[in-house]
Amino acid sequence: MRRGDKLQIYARELRPLGIVGPDFVHLSRTSGALQGPLATVSRGFWGPGESSVLEAIRRKEQRLPDYAADPTLAEVWLLLVTGDTWQQATDSVLTEWTRVPTSFGRVYLMDLRTGALQRMDDH
Repeated sequence: MRRGDKLQIYARELRPLGIVGPDFVHLSRTSGALQGPLATVSRGFWGPGESSVLEAIRRKEQRLPDYAADPTLAEVWLLLVTGDTWQQATDSVLTEWTRVPTSFGRVYLMDLRTGALQRMDDH
């Protein structure tokens, strides 16, 4: 890694390695940091990202058989809403490129803090 280069690793790349917890890792070399510190760790200030979306979709998928039993429904979509309270802190900035395989016809994430609406399914 050369000075000024950046490396970003997302949760979807860490999970297959058995690393669970971080949503995002960002590495970069800093000019003038030869004396130290050589590494720093910062808490994410945005809130959870992709992992909280995956968890919510999987929980909601448990209800799909009930919806499928309703003959009046041609397709079932899921709308996840975040940002209404501090506890609902999934940040749409961290999920911008997330695509989730799912049985829902479509999945959207709406972030009330930013007004962003993202399609999350991989269809």
